[in-house]
Amino acid sequence: MGNSYNIRCKNCGYYKEFPIGIGMMYYPERITDINSKDCLLPSLVRSTKAVSLIKYLLVEKKAVLVDGYGHWIYRCTKCGSLFGRFHLHLDYEGGSYEVQYKCPVCRTELTPLAAKPDGTFHCNEMEINLEEYPCPKCGNHELAEDTSNLILWD
Repeated sequence: MGNSYNIRCKNCGYYKEFPIGIGMMYYPERITDINSKDCLLPSLVRSTKAVSLIKYLLVEKKAVLVDGYGHWIYRCTKCGSLFGRFHLHLDYEGGSYEVQYKCPVCRTELTPLAAKPDGTFHCNEMEINLEEYPCPKCGNHELAEDTSNLILWD
């Protein structure tokens, strides 16, 4: 079951809610079975170019989905905007692939906000020092987790 992670700026009131993790319908076959009409991949990864590449890797390279996939929080290193995106990592013989996202504001590559050093992300164990990031709205280092409106989603 996924949950929400809410961020609020103590200075200006900036607020953003992020669905994170995975729901019950996010089992690997439902994401990677590209021949099924119920495949979730196109709705989770909105880039048709990325979906096409993923399909190629799954079929031609026999890529496998690595644990740790799900909705993550991403941040633009240039403008500081925050976004929720679906993280997906595939391994195949001779390589690996992760979906890369661009900031819709300034087109800079987004980076995961809370990926662990080994590249994994466990939202239930999320330990983000939000104060190290400036608020996207006012620029102050006053971001904090807001636990007043937590949501569990499926």
